[in-house]
Amino acid sequence: MDRHGYNSGTIATTATTADTIIIPTERITQKRGIVELIIIMTVVQFQHLTRIVVKVNGKEKLDMTPAQFRQYIQRFSKRHASAAYPANADTSWSIPFYATELDEGDERRYRQQLEPGDVSVELTKNNTPGAGTVAIEWAYSLDPALAFFEVSRQGIGIAANATREEKVFSQEGWLKGYSINTTGLSELRLFWNAGGADQPVWDPLIEGTGAGTIEEQRLDDGSAATDPISRRLAKPVPCRLKLILTTGGTWGGVTNELVTYRVRPAPQVS
Repeated sequence: MDRHGYNSGTIATTATTADTIIIPTERITQKRGIVELIIIMTVVQFQHLTRIVVKVNGKEKLDMTPAQFRQYIQRFSKRHASAAYPANADTSWSIPFYATELDEGDERRYRQQLEPGDVSVELTKNNTPGAGTVAIEWAYSLDPALAFFEVSRQGIGIAANATREEKVFSQEGWLKGYSINTTGLSELRLFWNAGGADQPVWDPLIEGTGAGTIEEQRLDDGSAATDPISRRLAKPVPCRLKLILTTGGTWGGVTNELVTYRVRPAPQVS
């Protein structure tokens, strides 16, 4: 990455109140080329958060729970450490938008960026921490973007004790990976449509059990054997998906989520 910027001001956080800390667009003066947002908090720790949202021009471009965020970092980044990042007690941590799976020095690494525009951050916390402050810094690249990175989550809508129930999801962009809860799954099948809307060709991305997919992840990258799993595709595919699940009594129910990591090609200026 090329440059680093910051806002010297801080925002006060309330004591022992479950609410959302908003870092408004006025605090983030960089409008283009952002590859990393750096959160600097006092008192509020990562373990106190319940939701992480980044918006551009008022539209959500990243929406994750802390558990989903950790699994993304573990699966995609070059860290490959068994220790979770961010740690529970961390008060400073980063949200990357660059291609963390690529090596430093790969020119494509920092050409995956946050979409340009007015950026804001929303951090929802529980009622545990006392009063503190939050500030924001950012890293940005001067190279033009090749792709814009987005993360979204949606409720799966399949209840416990279901047998081979299907759900179809379609989103803009190309799928780089996904995260899903696996506890209580005796059958997990995810496919992408390699054909068209009129003549779908369902190509498998994963077929297994919840326990088996967690073990694969544990061996592959050293992460803890915990939900949710996060998987990175060898090659991005269009985000047209079909999910088939067989669930048991320990499945979390219709509110369990599928999280998609996607890229959209950036317009190229000739």
